[in-house]
Amino acid sequence: MMRADAAVLLGALLMLGACTARAPQQQVPEADPGNPLEVAARDRGVVDEAENSSLVGVFERQHELGQDGMCVVEQGGDIRFALTASYGPAVRCTGSGRIERTGGVWMLRFAGDSGCSIEVREDAGSLLFAGSVPRACDDLCPSRASLSGLSMPRVSWSGDEARRFRLIDKKGEKTQPCAQ
Repeated sequence: MMRADAAVLLGALLMLGACTARAPQQQVPEADPGNPLEVAARDRGVVDEAENSSLVGVFERQHELGQDGMCVVEQGGDIRFALTASYGPAVRCTGSGRIERTGGVWMLRFAGDSGCSIEVREDAGSLLFAGSVPRACDDLCPSRASLSGLSMPRVSWSGDEARRFRLIDKKGEKTQPCAQ
């Protein structure tokens, strides 16, 4: 009787194993990032861009104190950016420069002689600035304002939209800093 039970149990295990066998893996072609359906899906937040993607596009957040925004474009092999963060009508952090990818980290390298560089990362469709910013970046903001911990959601993956994007400069005027 023991042998019959063992044989039934062994047969059941073999049938269960056959049911869980995996189908051979099929090669799935890579998505074309320029495909209009892909672009529309990213623009609407239906799909997230891969971790190693480009930051080209527009990041923006409207709030009671104003607008935080950043445009990112590719130009001549470089990735350029311009940004504004508002802390009220007369208090704005502004800057521009180049973006570099170093060891899996995006670094904003601000133009000028200050040597200001800020680490940023993209997470869940938002651009997140490092929690602490080097003293070399103090000139970007008046008073005690800072770019540390700034967060802006992505609103576009388009370089063309980034070129048309308007930011408010230190003088309070709307400009298109990524247009050049």
